[in-house]
Amino acid sequence: MARMKAFDPDDALQRAMELFWRCGYASTSMSALLEHMGISRQSLYDTFGDKNSLYLAALDRYEVAFTELVDRHLGNADAGVPALVAFAQVYVSNLVLPKDRGGCMMAAAALELGLHDDGVAARAQAHIDTLEFALKSAIAEAQRRGEVDASHDPTAAARVLVAVLSGLGVMVRSGATRTALRRTIEGAINALVPTLPS
Repeated sequence: MARMKAFDPDDALQRAMELFWRCGYASTSMSALLEHMGISRQSLYDTFGDKNSLYLAALDRYEVAFTELVDRHLGNADAGVPALVAFAQVYVSNLVLPKDRGGCMMAAAALELGLHDDGVAARAQAHIDTLEFALKSAIAEAQRRGEVDASHDPTAAARVLVAVLSGLGVMVRSGATRTALRRTIEGAINALVPTLPS
């Protein structure tokens, strides 16, 4: 009979994700992982494989939560500019400003390992595709409602917003204030709004 695990794999993976998110891949040592996860080295290998496999599993866990966040704010068929603004505010509050995060975990992973790790690169691209599609759909709906200038290409506009959102993590790690972050994303969204006649 197989012996039951003396720890909760789901909780251990959550703890690993938190540590990787805070410190990145290279700066997270195996000893730090074991201590933070509260498991033995053998348990880690038996359950998750090596450090790289654990990191990829942590990215997958992050992406599930991120997709739920995107769907909650941009998943409705009638999502327009108010939904874009609400999503941006939640993005800044939940993913960028907390000191133990400092930005999107997937964006950080892409910067650190995307050029050298195919697994990370594939996950980062899927992450971008998910966000871009949701933003494009919201922009197209906002155009239908007259909230966004019809001259904008929804795909191009969505890609600009993806770039801005991804860059907020760099800004906050460089000392940007909440006000600066808010004005940056508001500026990107306001650029889509029709110019009012003077």
